[in-house]
Amino acid sequence: VKAANVSNGVCIDTAGWTNGYTACNNYVPVDPDCHKDGVVCHFYKAHPSFCAKGMNDPWMNCCTCGGGSDFNGQRPTTPPPPKVKIPSIFDWLPGVDSMEKEMGKMKAKMNKQLAPLQKGMKEVYAGLRQPDFNAPPQLEGNTMAEVNLVVFFIVLMVTVATS
Repeated sequence: VKAANVSNGVCIDTAGWTNGYTACNNYVPVDPDCHKDGVVCHFYKAHPSFCAKGMNDPWMNCCTCGGGSDFNGQRPTTPPPPKVKIPSIFDWLPGVDSMEKEMGKMKAKMNKQLAPLQKGMKEVYAGLRQPDFNAPPQLEGNTMAEVNLVVFFIVLMVTVATS
């Protein structure tokens, strides 16, 4: 995109430039800065915070954003939002800081006491995630054939002993 030339020291927006955001035509009512090819530079006069993050480089093409015939070749940065301390209802209570420290100590003590429980819960969940969790148990000991053979001999001995 080629910027327009300086005319009498006044910045001129790049002629015919739009940001390409044609979906603005779907809004009701349609914004007057929305044209068939997207939003024009005039939009950024009312919304300068969109200059650095706008589509299709408004910072190169719109005077409001530092572009147009005044473009210096540098992309602007979006300033960080201001940090605002929102007062809390507890700000006026005396001793809130010391209570907060005490609660931190209590939390650390509880975490220490609950550590074995948390370890056990991790092991339980690890077991539940095993692929053989719902499989029937495999008991140690003799196979079914060995047990049947022993039962046969017991029945045979009882039969021999009682006859």
